[in-house]
Amino acid sequence: MVDEFERAINFFHATKNISIFITGSNSRLLSGELATLLSGRYVSFRVMPFRFQEMCEMLGVKKEEASEKELMDYITWGGMPQRFYFKTEEEIKVFMTDLYDSIVLKDITEIGALLENVVYNELLVRGYEVYVGKTTKGEIDFVAVKDEKKEYYQVTYLLATEDVIEREFGAYKDIQDNYPKYVLSMDRFDFSRDGIIHQNIIDFLMER
Repeated sequence: MVDEFERAINFFHATKNISIFITGSNSRLLSGELATLLSGRYVSFRVMPFRFQEMCEMLGVKKEEASEKELMDYITWGGMPQRFYFKTEEEIKVFMTDLYDSIVLKDITEIGALLENVVYNELLVRGYEVYVGKTTKGEIDFVAVKDEKKEYYQVTYLLATEDVIEREFGAYKDIQDNYPKYVLSMDRFDFSRDGIIHQNIIDFLMER
């Protein structure tokens, strides 16, 4: 980075009738002198990767056609727009390596954690503030807040056993409010119970 580039930006902004666009991979650009020099004269935009739904639209996959194949592609490669220009797995690997400088593409061993990341990003794109919820006996994966309203989310790969079902639905036992509570998984069977809504993750991601 060029030393004191902030002053050059401020000079051009103050003396020229031009618009200036500055891009960066984190918020530190606007956390120091640049923010001070341009106080009240800039607008910041959060640029996010494609949502799962946007990826499907780009690939021509209709809502009712979206399947685990598309979701696994999204989990494996993400939603960075440029990666869709590449057709082969090797080309995508090269692109992702260049983009992140060092990315090790491994087999998916923690699908649940990856699905959590997908849901977390989706909630952010939908305009929610997202937190990890704390209860007396554990945690809620996500507490999503928007317009002073809350939604709770538990995320798991499959509700394959009674123990998993009890773990995911039981996480809400200590929460007494009436805000919506969800359990998201890859299951197509509806496990909803006790006022807690079970939803297939693909259906959730394809919502508007």
